[in-house]
Amino acid sequence: MAAKTLGVLIFDVIERVPQVRNSSNPSSRITLTRAINFTNVTFKYPTSLPEHKPVLIDASFSIKAGEATAIVGPSGSGKSTIVQLIERFYDPRAGGRIDFDGQDIKDLELKCLRENIGYVSQEPIMIMGTIRDNLLYGNKDATEQDCIEALMQANAGFVKEQENGLDTFVGTAGIMNMSGG
Repeated sequence: MAAKTLGVLIFDVIERVPQVRNSSNPSSRITLTRAINFTNVTFKYPTSLPEHKPVLIDASFSIKAGEATAIVGPSGSGKSTIVQLIERFYDPRAGGRIDFDGQDIKDLELKCLRENIGYVSQEPIMIMGTIRDNLLYGNKDATEQDCIEALMQANAGFVKEQENGLDTFVGTAGIMNMSGG
């Protein structure tokens, strides 16, 4: 019975139709020279109960282009929600606007938007395989030099000290004897 229930849940997720979709004429041209702006954004997750408060209420701020930005706060304060809104996994339904240099994020093509966002999650996620497999997951056409450059940019130069370098196996579910950071 448990296996059947799990199978139903998996197919529910696989067959789910995204609520966020491209606009009728999305732009595949994304420029970000000034800032990502949140203007009076109020957001409540679609699965929230009616008595739950929104995660963000009338949030307004700018994330300047070219600057490293850290979003800090206590658990449940909306840090991950902000990132999910920028990536358009959700749209603010209760009000407000998110834009890139004045261009409404809802007018940007989803694929293009997400290809132009780098995100370091609070939990490292690696696929089972080698370090190279994990790097190629993000860009299947990356060369050896591309992989090395990506590791250097991520301050992961320690990979070259591994016995098998890029071909070091990261283990089941990506677990390896190294820091996820």
